[in-house]
Amino acid sequence: MRPVLLPALFAFATAAQGGEALNLEDFERLVAGKTLDFTEGGAPYGSEQFFAGRRSLWRYAGDAECASGTWRPEGQAICFRYDHLTGEICWRIIREGGAIFAELHGSPDAGRLELGFIDETPLPCPQTGAGT
Repeated sequence: MRPVLLPALFAFATAAQGGEALNLEDFERLVAGKTLDFTEGGAPYGSEQFFAGRRSLWRYAGDAECASGTWRPEGQAICFRYDHLTGEICWRIIREGGAIFAELHGSPDAGRLELGFIDETPLPCPQTGAGT
């Protein structure tokens, strides 16, 4: 399985990025009970379903398997830890020109994901029983 570069979302944008950062409260309101779909360069990238207790499920576009995770705020980022990985993946979330982006924290050249849409459809994760 590829490393999860998930929508471990958001934080604060710098002036060079020209975006408005989402704070922790905005992020929690955005994700509470929702499934977020992300694109990279316009192509489907993956989806993350958020649950109470700062838990989530991540699924790459086209994959059958999901990764269980937890998230927490860390300074100006949101950091995700997944069951199958060691360490955390931290993202900054910014609002820019009417869109929302997740940028890998500490690595502005690593690319970024764009939030495609938000809904309440559970992810189909047969190994966890979620979405069935």
